[in-house]
Amino acid sequence: MTDAIKSVDEAIALMNQMVERDGGVVTLRGYDADAQTLDVDYSVEVNEDCPTCMIDAKMLGTFLADSLRSRGIPIEKVNVTEPQRASPAH
Repeated sequence: MTDAIKSVDEAIALMNQMVERDGGVVTLRGYDADAQTLDVDYSVEVNEDCPTCMIDAKMLGTFLADSLRSRGIPIEKVNVTEPQRASPAH
């Protein structure tokens, strides 16, 4: 495992810790070191008690980019794919 991939995995693990309390999951789709791009899927359930508490896709991308840069990994773009949010089961 290269240092860059290890850093990507660490950054995603950190984001998963942040979003898991709202039922969120961040999954790596791809990382291109040459193009300096990261592609992730981000799924999250609707938190009816606090709908504004959840991290949105844009913010998640910013957090991931900052996390990678802090680890010395150059990143130009983080593409976050956010499937339709699911309402919690009743």
